[in-house]
Amino acid sequence: MLFRSKGYLNIPIIDYSWDEFDFSRLNSIGYNDLYHDRLSCDYNSIFNSFYILNSNIKKDELLKRIKFLFEDKSLGVIIRIKGFIFDDEWYEINATHDETTISKRMNAQRAIIIIGTNLNEERIKELLS
Repeated sequence: MLFRSKGYLNIPIIDYSWDEFDFSRLNSIGYNDLYHDRLSCDYNSIFNSFYILNSNIKKDELLKRIKFLFEDKSLGVIIRIKGFIFDDEWYEINATHDETTISKRMNAQRAIIIIGTNLNEERIKELLS
């Protein structure tokens, strides 16, 4: 078993083979109470979000518009769209730029939430209402 030091932190690192490791030594290793600064961030100043209640948009039309919303940069940078719609049945929507999922739900409230930066709220509401 080899103990190394991680340079700037001076923390022992154990480099071992599982076959050779002496697990009884774990009790004697101890811990290191390192101090670190956690960088705080006001996410409300970076990200915007708003919601649309009682949208009557149909499922197929919503799926088309979601694709458009993520592509049209004049609407801002949309990170996520989620919520619930009713189109003869209740559906839950969860969309990012890479993936959109839609699944049936028993019941819900019509609401679509849009999260992003520099969002053109009025135009997005027009497209989703």
